[in-house]
Amino acid sequence: MESPLLLEADEIIHGARQAAYGDWTQNFHDIAVRWTQDLRGKLKEGAVIEPEEVAILMADLKIAREVHAHKHDNLVDGVGYLAIADALFPAPVLETK
Repeated sequence: MESPLLLEADEIIHGARQAAYGDWTQNFHDIAVRWTQDLRGKLKEGAVIEPEEVAILMADLKIAREVHAHKHDNLVDGVGYLAIADALFPAPVLETK
């Protein structure tokens, strides 16, 4: 069974939002660089915010909004941000024997 919510989120991240904001891989990388610079005084020396962390934090923002008041957009965007986070995470390193 396909979820309408998942289909809507997929259409947004691969359609309207991508058309409006460009490639999300580059966009989340750019946001990570900016947030690292903005938070430089609060991060441990040498620490950087990664693009997948940006996506998770954006999903967290949508969850906080949803807790305050239900809005369908919060759920759609939250799912979309988590899908982006999953795509941005580096592939696990497999051990070779």
